Amino acid sequence: MTTTMNNKLFLLVGKSASGKSTIATILEKVHGYKQVESYTTRKPRHFAESGHVFVSEEDFLNLGELAAYTFYNGNKYGVTYEQLEQCSTYVIDVPGVENLLKNLNGSRPICIVYFDAAVSTRIMRMIERGAGDHEIIGRLLTDDTTNDWFRELDKLVWHYKNIEHQDVELHKIDANENIENVLKQVLYYIGKNEETE
Repeated sequence: MTTTMNNKLFLLVGKSASGKSTIATILEKVHGYKQVESYTTRKPRHFAESGHVFVSEEDFLNLGELAAYTFYNGNKYGVTYEQLEQCSTYVIDVPGVENLLKNLNGSRPICIVYFDAAVSTRIMRMIERGAGDHEIIGRLLTDDTTNDWFRELDKLVWHYKNIEHQDVELHKIDANENIENVLKQVLYYIGKNEETE
């Protein structure tokens, strides 16, 4: 799949362990939707972790102008404009979405898919991937003390669609389902968009 700035960019948003990174990997490996590997100062969770380029604080500061930036759980995350030009999916949080919409200024159509997952589902997934109690509690506190993410996204989309006149849409999926059903939901929205391009 060739991607240019005129192609729709799919933003996968959800709280920790909602399944967004797993789906992004499947979309890339099986369906050809290249994933943005954002730069981060976070340490890798395991040796072969994908989805990020892990850099030092100094290297992060030397990246230059970023299309999106966010600070989450004590770590910096960002992506360059050049990276976005080559990709079609991006795992990102709500502040990152806002930053991206502002910086892209309507130069590319955006489809946001929100992964709605219960706390119990997310805890089970974190346990399955080997997270310890301290990490689980920290991630839950960071995510759940913020506002309702979907509501925040809905307000952002309304603003950028109706006030800034950008091509942006938002969909919510049930991320409590097994990975196959979550993937089907995401592919539905991606497929729906491909038909109209």
